[in-house]
Amino acid sequence: MAIGKVKKIQIIGHRSEQNEIAGFLQEAGAVQLVKPVISEEEYPEISAGEEEEIGKKISVLEQAINYLEKIGEKKGLLAGLIKSRILLDAGQLRGILGADHEKTQSDVRALQEELSGLDQREKHLVGELKLVLPWLKLNAALADLAAGSGSAEVIPGMLPLKNMDALRACLEKEFGERYSLENVSVEKDAAYVLLVLLKEDYQRFKPAETGFIRIELPRVPGTPSQAAEDTMKELAEISKQKLAAREGATALLKEKANLMALYDHLVNQKNKEGAKKEFFNFPHAFVLEGWIRAADLGKLQAQLRDKFSEIEITEVEPGKDEQPPVALENPEGLKPFEMLTRMYGMPGSKDMDPTPLITPFFVLYFGLCITDAAYGVVIMLLAYFFIRRSKTKPSSLLYILFWGGLLTIFGGAITGSWFGDAIDKFRIFSVFGGLKKFMIFDPMVNPIIFLGLALVLGFTQICFGLCVKIYKLARNKMVIDAICDPFCLLMMMMGIPMLVASFMKILPPIYLSVSAAMLIFGVLTTFFYVFVNTKETFFIRFFLSAYSIYSAVTGCFLGDTLSFSRLVALGMATSGIALAVNVIAQFAAGIPVVGIVLAIIVLVGGHAFNIVLQAFGAFVHSMRLQYVEFFTKFYDSGGREFKPFAKEYKYTALSEPDKIVKSMQERVGYFQKT
Repeated sequence: MAIGKVKKIQIIGHRSEQNEIAGFLQEAGAVQLVKPVISEEEYPEISAGEEEEIGKKISVLEQAINYLEKIGEKKGLLAGLIKSRILLDAGQLRGILGADHEKTQSDVRALQEELSGLDQREKHLVGELKLVLPWLKLNAALADLAAGSGSAEVIPGMLPLKNMDALRACLEKEFGERYSLENVSVEKDAAYVLLVLLKEDYQRFKPAETGFIRIELPRVPGTPSQAAEDTMKELAEISKQKLAAREGATALLKEKANLMALYDHLVNQKNKEGAKKEFFNFPHAFVLEGWIRAADLGKLQAQLRDKFSEIEITEVEPGKDEQPPVALENPEGLKPFEMLTRMYGMPGSKDMDPTPLITPFFVLYFGLCITDAAYGVVIMLLAYFFIRRSKTKPSSLLYILFWGGLLTIFGGAITGSWFGDAIDKFRIFSVFGGLKKFMIFDPMVNPIIFLGLALVLGFTQICFGLCVKIYKLARNKMVIDAICDPFCLLMMMMGIPMLVASFMKILPPIYLSVSAAMLIFGVLTTFFYVFVNTKETFFIRFFLSAYSIYSAVTGCFLGDTLSFSRLVALGMATSGIALAVNVIAQFAAGIPVVGIVLAIIVLVGGHAFNIVLQAFGAFVHSMRLQYVEFFTKFYDSGGREFKPFAKEYKYTALSEPDKIVKSMQERVGYFQKT
């Protein structure tokens, strides 16, 4: 629950070593750089020319990589969800960086231009072919149709088939016998016609009245059938050229990994050049400031002084209004759950890290939302598989799913759900019948027990959140606020159920007076606390004081507690869908010949779909309960995350990083940059 101590440091060195020091700090990945505020005359900044030049190279590389990925093998669903990176050691990386990749990039650009040109030509030809196909019965050359004759206007067009008679009537009324109309073809409900008018009559033709649309045919030699044949031949030739170009891209695809490694290297070079803007430069020296974990300061000082002769690194006091960044420090098992805290917002530098507080509740709610032990086993095994398969540090999400799957096994075992009721419905699963002895209740038969469990857990977490707020206020020497706000609310929260239980004789008679005293103390103290601290008229103060009690009872006690009933809804939805899948599979199994195969498909597909759907819902709703019902009781975000200047890798990862302090690297998640 502790937040790591972060100190501010100042580094002073000679400008001749500026580039090397920037590179060392990037490799160490332990210092978050900030620009010093110095009142004396500012000297010119480092030129951004090199950074811009590297940026142009990165842009070209990125285009090449994206294009090679586009024409490469299609990734499967799991490959798309779990991003993998190329694992390189320092020697392999140096070999790649030492090679000349300009020709590869040039070849990729040439391939891209060639295929783009072929695609455009193919698209144009397909469009022409669509225009020509309805006119295949015509024996006239397309070029002659477009040119017309000396005294006549040739008008190819189309109109709704139902309007043909109307068009003829209109033409006869307007031109008598001075026209020619030939119905060339009919496609669906459209008629393609060839209309010939005298040029002096053409101006009086009003096609819109009958839905007639003039079509501009391509000006190509030959009849429509000849033009279509030529177009088909050219399209076939383009297909061959595209196939040959893609086959030629096979060699380029082999270079994709090298381009990716070069891309990551150039991005880090660009970041290093950009970091130099944080240096305050004098004619012969520079000053740099930054934040570092207190535990890493001694190591960094020793390494800098050992490597650079003209350098000084000292600890300095932060400015009066300067807030240090927040570095979360948790045991290894809790680190993945820091992701949940970061998604909501970092705590202040003097606040507490809520990660250890939400972790047990989150995984427990995740398990209760799914409530199927077999689903938990599947989620655990999949998460473990991808954790072991990952060549670099796995995603925090995989660890969260692993622990969530473990608690899902517990939730499913106590409710007796193993792929729904598969143990009872299918003989093949009957060997696992002994697992049913762990069942405590069936949520589909006794949902009230499940609801009671969910409400008790929710009530407990809400009270726990109020206790944390009492501790926070007391720690900050705000004892009166702690007593009059969260403590009074806690008294009401606990007094109401104790009073009800005493009336129902569930608790001994002594608890009646105790709970009544708790409730009266909470109500009166809350009323007078709001009344005294509100600067309004008497009636408004009275109303706000009464409303604060109403809000505490209906909002915190009823609203927030009842919100945990969503655990029941999601848990029963999982069971309901699993039961439906089993019923459908049982029906399918009765079909002759193919029944067993269909049943297996239904079981695998149905339960796989249910696992994905319910895991997503369990994650979202468990997270929502933490953010809305728990964090609102004590947690105030607003801090900024400690983000040290370090190397970032999008496509690759180093297996043997050289010149890097390994302990620092593990602290800042060197292999987990995304």
